[in-house]
Amino acid sequence: MNLDNDLTLHLPLDEIEDNSVLDETENDNDGTVNGHPRLLPDDLFGSCCDFDGADDFIEIKDPFDNSDAFTISIWVRPAVINDGAYHGFIGHESGGVRKPGMWLAPSDGGLHFDSYDAGGTRWTAILENFFTSEGVWVHVAWVKDAAQYKFYRGGELFAAKDAPPQFNRGTTDNYWLGKIDNFWKGQLAHARVYKRALTQEEIAELMLDDQTAASAFKRGHPLEFSVYDDDQQPVLVISDGQPDRRLHVEIANSSQRAIELAQPASPTPSPDNYHFELKFRPGTLSASARTQLGLAAEQKGWAVSRAQQADGTVSVYFLNPAPNDGAALQPGQSVVLTLQNVGAEGGGGSRGTRVELRYSQLKYVGEVAQIEGSRVQHLEIINERGKRNIPLHVGFLGPNRVLNDGHTPNELRLRITNSLGESSIPLAPKTSDAPSTFIISFDVQGDGEQREWALGTSGDLQHVEVNAVRKEGGEEVADASWIATRNAEGKSPEWELTTPDKDSLGPGEMIQLKLSNVISSLPSGQTNLYVRYKNLPGYWDGQFVVSAEKLPLVFEGQSVGVGTNRPRSALDTGAGVLTGAANDYQKAQATLSGGGTVTWRAEPVAAGARSLPAGRLKWTRRFIAISMGG
Repeated sequence: MNLDNDLTLHLPLDEIEDNSVLDETENDNDGTVNGHPRLLPDDLFGSCCDFDGADDFIEIKDPFDNSDAFTISIWVRPAVINDGAYHGFIGHESGGVRKPGMWLAPSDGGLHFDSYDAGGTRWTAILENFFTSEGVWVHVAWVKDAAQYKFYRGGELFAAKDAPPQFNRGTTDNYWLGKIDNFWKGQLAHARVYKRALTQEEIAELMLDDQTAASAFKRGHPLEFSVYDDDQQPVLVISDGQPDRRLHVEIANSSQRAIELAQPASPTPSPDNYHFELKFRPGTLSASARTQLGLAAEQKGWAVSRAQQADGTVSVYFLNPAPNDGAALQPGQSVVLTLQNVGAEGGGGSRGTRVELRYSQLKYVGEVAQIEGSRVQHLEIINERGKRNIPLHVGFLGPNRVLNDGHTPNELRLRITNSLGESSIPLAPKTSDAPSTFIISFDVQGDGEQREWALGTSGDLQHVEVNAVRKEGGEEVADASWIATRNAEGKSPEWELTTPDKDSLGPGEMIQLKLSNVISSLPSGQTNLYVRYKNLPGYWDGQFVVSAEKLPLVFEGQSVGVGTNRPRSALDTGAGVLTGAANDYQKAQATLSGGGTVTWRAEPVAAGARSLPAGRLKWTRRFIAISMGG
C-alpha cells in the first residue's frame, strides 16, 4: 500500500528551521511557529515538538482538499490530563465556526471532537477514557467515511459517530496545531491530513512507519553525547566577568558494535577535517569564550580548533591526529573531552539552547566505510551575574504538615517575601526577553520506585494545583499579578510563576502561593519543596529549599487532628471523638458532643441481625445517667 496517496499534509515536527516546521508533501504547506515551541529529544521519534500550553502553536494553510472525506492522524503526548481545562491540539476556530478539531477534554480522559456541516449544524461529542495517563504517547486518528466519523486509538477502533454528508471547512485559509480556542500542553509528532478515509489497516501501517523510522534513526545514529559542567549539570553559566568554566563533552557508543577513529589526512582540525564538531547556536557563547575556548591540558592526543560562521554559529573541531592502532570505543564505552574557558552570552538572560555534535571519519571495526551523523542536546543557560545572595525569604504561611493517609486533600501555602525594609527587588515581566521566573517543584515517587522522602506518589499528586492568591476585604482572591503555569514534562511536575506587568517586588512585599489537592500515601517524615528563581536583575539564579512534614496527625493553632487536617477541637480524630476540659471536673472528662456526655450510635447490620441500640452516658459529680434507645 502507498501511504502517500491523497496525503495533503505531513509535518514530522522533529525539526524547526527559520521559525518554520517543514511539510514533507509536495504541497510545501510549511508551518509558521508562534510563541516558543521547542524541540525535545525523544526515544520514540528521535525528537518532537513541545508546546507550553500558554502561547505556543503552529499555523498552516487549510490542509483539507474537499468537504466529503478526510483522515487526521497525529501522535500526542499530554503533559496533563483531567485538569479541568480543554487543550486543543489540532483544528481551527473563526467567527464561531470550527473546522474539524480535537481537544483533550477537562475530565475523564476525554477526547473532544467538534465540527460543523455546510448548514452550520454542529457535530460534536466527548469520547471518555481515550487518554489514560499523562506523559504517554497516543496515536489519534479521526476518519470521516461517508456519513460516519471513526476514531482510532493506537490503531484500534475506539468509537464511531454519525457524521454530516459534508463538513464545513470554515471561511478562513488557516489551520492550527497546538491551539484551537485554547492551547495544547505537551508534545506532538507526525501530524498528517489525507483527503480520503484511511482503512484501519492503513492506520496501523502508518503507525508502524513512524516507529520504524524512529528505529532507523537509532541505527543511523550510533553515538550519543552529553554536555555538562563540573557539577555534572547540563548548563552554561553567564558569569559577568568571573572566570569562565569548564564544559565536558561525553561521547558514548550506543551501538552494538565497536567504533574506531579513522586516520585523518592532516593533523590539523578544520571544518573539513575532524572527528567531532561541537556547534553552538548564535548568541550562545560569550565574547571571551569565542576567543579563548580550548581543550583542557590533560586531553592528550587531541587537537582542537574553533571557527565562527557568518551567522554567528560557533564550531569547535576535535581531531585525534594519530589514533592508536587497535584502540576502539566498545559498545557502551565513552570518551570525555573537556573544554576550558566556556561562558554564556548574557544578553538573553537565563534560557534554553541547543548544541549539536557532528561526527565524521569514524568506522566500525573491520569495515572500510566511514560513519557520519549528528546528535542534538538541550542546555540551560543560567545567570551568575550581580549579587550571589538575594534578599528573599521563602517559607510556609501557616502549617507545613501534610496528612499522609492516602486520601485527604491537603493545602500548603508558600510565601516569597522581599526581606529588604526599604528597597525593591527588580523584576522583568513575561513580555521581556528574559522574564523573571520562580519555579515551584517537589519530589515525586514514580511507579516502581522507592522514594519515601518524596511528597507523594505520581498518583497522589496528579491533581495538585498551584495558584497565586491575596487578601482583599478579608476574602481570599486570585492574584492576577502572578501567573502559575504547570509543566509536567519531567518526572516531577513544575509550576513556572511569572508576572505579566510587575517591574519590582516592593519592600516587604509578599507573593503568596496556594498548593491545593496535595495527597500523600508515603511514610511519615520530612520532604522538600523547591523554589528556583532565574532572571531577577542584579542577582544570580538560585534555589530555596523548604521542608514540609508528612504525618498521620496535623496541628492547626492549638488543636491536633488525627485522620483529619481540619481539627475542630483540642484533639479530633476525624471520626467524632473529641476531648477537652470544657466543664473541668479536675480535667477528668471526655466528650463527644458537650460537657459530661458520651454518646454512641448503632452501626448498620445485616437484615435480621440484632444490633446494639444507640445510647448516651451522662454524669455529674453526684449521679450517672445512662439512656439507651432504638
